[in-house]
This record gives sequence, C-alpha cells and structure tokens, in this order.
Amino acid sequence: MENIQTNEKRSFADKLRRVFYSPGFKIGFAFIVGVFVGFLIFTVFEVNVSGTKVTKENASGTMWDSRSFDQMTVADNLMFENSACKATFEVRYSTRIVEMHITISSLNATRTIITFDPSSFRVYAVQNMNPNDQSQTIGAANFVQIDNIGENVYVVVLYNANNLPHQIGFLVSQNDNMMWQNSVTVNKE
Repeated sequence: MENIQTNEKRSFADKLRRVFYSPGFKIGFAFIVGVFVGFLIFTVFEVNVSGTKVTKENASGTMWDSRSFDQMTVADNLMFENSACKATFEVRYSTRIVEMHITISSLNATRTIITFDPSSFRVYAVQNMNPNDQSQTIGAANFVQIDNIGENVYVVVLYNANNLPHQIGFLVSQNDNMMWQNSVTVNKE
C-alpha cells in the first residue's frame, strides 16, 4: 500500500473563513456583542433596577451600616463648646463593635484625636457623613485623627477585640493648643 500525501495549499481566504465559522469564534463574538449591548442599554436608556436614581448625595455612606446603633450600650455622651468650636461625641458599644457619632462645628481648623489601645481596638471604618474639601480623616493603629473646618458629622467604628474595660481618649485642639480633653470607658459591664 502506498502512502499518499496530499499537499493541498489552502488560500488565506479559506483559512480566514474557517476561523470565522468556527464555534469558538461565534460564541466569543456573541459574548462581546452581548456585553456591548448591555452597557449601551444601561448607559443610553439609564435603566435603574432599584427604582431610585443614585446620586453622589445618596451614595454617601453606603459602605457604613448602623442599623443597630440604637440597640448598642451607651458608653457616654460628651459635649464640648466654646466660642471657637462645638463638638459632641456619642459613644456606644456592643460585644464586637464600638461606634462613635461625632459632630464638630468650627470656623477655623480644628484637630480632634481619638486614642485607644491597639491591642484592644482596631479601626474598622472612619466615615465623614458631610464631606467637604477642607476636612480630612486619618486612621492609624492606635488613633483616629479628624481635621475639621465647618460643620461635619463623622462616624468612627472600631473593632472591639475583647470585652475588657478600656479607655478611649478624646482631644480637641486648634493651632496645636489643646482646648479640651476627656475619655470614655467602654465594656463597663
């Protein structure tokens, strides 16, 4: 028996036709067209699945969920007020979370520093609920610093590593001059 070898030379058009008619190409092309059409529908027609229009204002704070704040144990409510600054600190805690609602109102730059033991607490979230371009927050291993101008509301959430009583310190200063200092004990029970 003879081995017959055929050397058919396919033209470039035949090779190209085989690629375009292959099942892999058809499926890939259908997927890409489907993604493009989906993006087109959602952007051009502004399809809103939830029925509410998402804006920057109502998207603020979407990563923070404090439905249980009212059910938490109250550690303390602190208030400081003078002619340059007014600040309130509402501190509540549960077995795993310490949550602070902080309201600061000042005309000049005010720095608030919240200190705590890093072996007992970890910064979980720091959220400025009324963001402006003149205020900023910094979270570190053992403190949270809030630099504030104007009227702002902040939410600071700490992870409560154990249920032992611990102090959380608050310091309010302007121009590196301490104006007020106090502390709160959490896990009192």
